[in-house]
Order: sequence, then C-alpha cells, then structure tokens
Amino acid sequence: VMCGLVRVSTLTLASNALTALPPSLSALPRLQDLRVSSNELTGLPRGLAIATLTALDLSRNRIESLDPQVLAGLVCIKKMNLAWNQLQTLPPCSRNDHGALASLTTLRELDISSNAILDLSPAVL
Repeated sequence: VMCGLVRVSTLTLASNALTALPPSLSALPRLQDLRVSSNELTGLPRGLAIATLTALDLSRNRIESLDPQVLAGLVCIKKMNLAWNQLQTLPPCSRNDHGALASLTTLRELDISSNAILDLSPAVL
C-alpha cells in the first residue's frame, strides 16, 4: 500500500497498537518526518534506518534499548523524540563506534525525558 506514496514526506502512524513498522516504509523515497508515538514498539525497528529522515517521534512506546546499527542508518536525523519509553541506558558515545549517538552528526534535538535512565556517564554525553 505505501509503495505508491512516493511523494509523502510526513507520515503519522501515532496512537495505534503497532508492535512493528511495515517494511514498506523504506519504499518512501521522500520520507523526512515519521511520527510513531503512542504505539507498542519495544525497540528500534531495523527498517527504521531510512537515510532521508530528519525528524523521528518514537515517544510513548515501550522502547527498552537503542540498536546502534539502526542509529547508524539515520544519517540525516535532526530531531529525535524518545520520551516516555523504558530506556535505562544510552549507547556509549565513541567516534569509533559507528552506531553510537556520536555518529548522529546532524542531530540537533534529542528528547529522552520520562524514561528509566539510571546513568548519564561521560561516555554517553
């Protein structure tokens, strides 16, 4: 269904009961803003590594961890909202770790409020 939506730049899938994202998201060549808040996601889906994304809202899900490989695919991301999830840690920031938050060189705004983060060590910031 989504494969025919080649001009879509903003897609809102909020307030559903999604436990996974459809693989067809990668077929949206102009997708820049993806809103998937208030669903049932428990992690960053592999299909989320969409190079054109500049804004990503994953707030109010059940995300417990951030997959460094998925983060590495978000090469244009500027704004990411991960508030109100179940994160306890963030991947360490190391320029040698291509999947860590440090690899998100275009990221300007990160919301990780209202999670269960226990430690923000210097390795994370």
